[in-house]
Amino acid sequence: MDRGYYSERNLNNLMKEHSKFVIGAKISLKFIQAQIGNDRDGFDRREFYNSETGLFVKTRTMEWDYEEMKQKSGEVAKGKRRIYVHIYYDDQHATDDKIRFNKRLDAMETDILSGKMKPEREFVLLSNGAKDPAEALRISG
Repeated sequence: MDRGYYSERNLNNLMKEHSKFVIGAKISLKFIQAQIGNDRDGFDRREFYNSETGLFVKTRTMEWDYEEMKQKSGEVAKGKRRIYVHIYYDDQHATDDKIRFNKRLDAMETDILSGKMKPEREFVLLSNGAKDPAEALRISG
């Protein structure tokens, strides 16, 4: 999904023109993070499963801080507009990512323990408890 069209300016322009829209947004945006909040835990419960999409979904309503520059006066009109934040979770994709990550850790652990770690595959783990590198790798997985 292309999330490149999202910007405050673009959303304000769409609202100014009274256009209906569905736009992908980056999860890293502060207002998106605020909508997700602590909902990551328990998101994969049955009550959030949508059979039509095969995904877990939640919808939040929020007020958008709308701004519009009036062309004649140059004044900035401000107001609130309602938008819906649809949050999706694909548990199969998450499981596949975990499996790939753990396989990668397994390969790196083998290389570390055999002394064959290749420079392009190096990574660093920091710990305030695990002194042993193999133990740190096991804990991190």
